[in-house]
Amino acid sequence: MNIVKNFYQNLLKNQLILLIGDIYETDSPEYRKLTQDTFIDLFKKEMIYEDSRVNNWDTKLQTTVADSEIEYKEISSIFNNVKWKVKETGEEIIIGTTRPELICTCGMVIFNPEDKRYSHLDGKTAITPMFGKEVPIREHPFAQIEKGTGLVMMCSAGDLTDIQFFREMGLKPKIAINKEGRMNEKASFLKGLKVKEAREKIIEELKKINLIDKQEKIFHRTPISERSGAEIEFIEMPEFYLKQIDFVEKLKPIINKINFYPKESKKILERWMDSVAIDWPISRRRFYATPIPLWRSDEYLVIPEKGSYHQPWKEPVPKKADVYLNGKLMGKISNFKNKKWIGETRVFDTWFDSSLSELNVIKF
Repeated sequence: MNIVKNFYQNLLKNQLILLIGDIYETDSPEYRKLTQDTFIDLFKKEMIYEDSRVNNWDTKLQTTVADSEIEYKEISSIFNNVKWKVKETGEEIIIGTTRPELICTCGMVIFNPEDKRYSHLDGKTAITPMFGKEVPIREHPFAQIEKGTGLVMMCSAGDLTDIQFFREMGLKPKIAINKEGRMNEKASFLKGLKVKEAREKIIEELKKINLIDKQEKIFHRTPISERSGAEIEFIEMPEFYLKQIDFVEKLKPIINKINFYPKESKKILERWMDSVAIDWPISRRRFYATPIPLWRSDEYLVIPEKGSYHQPWKEPVPKKADVYLNGKLMGKISNFKNKKWIGETRVFDTWFDSSLSELNVIKF
């Protein structure tokens, strides 16, 4: 059996050598240098930028994760119909939610423009139960007439739809969950509780004052981290982003000129391109991966020259490097002698490395 196994292993190895010229590694100092050089190139071309945005967050691994690292599962949940008040009329409205712990982050209540039941509420104000916050009521197509009561509370970061809505409407997110997966001070009396504990607590408090109209057991499509199995939360963290939205429409006519084998591969690529909603967050908060090659002092960033493998977390700032502020070149590091530079501790998303394998093979 081992003889046969070794035969086919060697056969596969030889075929790979014929195809790509030689065996290569995707994690070596030389390969990591390629990754860092690519980052330096793209940063200087203003295709990489740092921004603080609401992102997918793995509370177990304590890092941002990309959409491609998430799988969705149908998980048992409770759909809670909660009683709200309209400020101007005093009337009671019912809003259904699986995440009552996020009522404190609600930025708007919406209903479908075709839903005549609520047309009289457009422009009025809803009062959040338990928290007493005033939020506007508006019509918006994100609300589905047949789902729940037809009224939807749009939270800062309950799911991807919420995030998209807040960006579209220009609303400032109010994040009530910290990176450890506990409620923060924005959640008031829920502060310090884990998310599921906070959900149970607020339901208990709402029931005490008769603000739960009814409850229904459902299965809810939930984002799960492929690596850890933890439920994904959405929190605001500063990360580095690689521009990709700008190129989606430009790529579509190009892929129509390419012959795909098998043909189904083209559909896979097209589906992925259609799913791109944000630029790619390429930084991660892990211990093992290619380090992001930069040093910082306040808002200033040091970007080294290409050609070396850098480990900023343990190395001093290089003598030859450029200094940037808000993405703009400010000069050489020799002109900033009074600055105290701190090495970056974040690393790259593994896919940022592996996406460069073709360049490594052809020695681009």
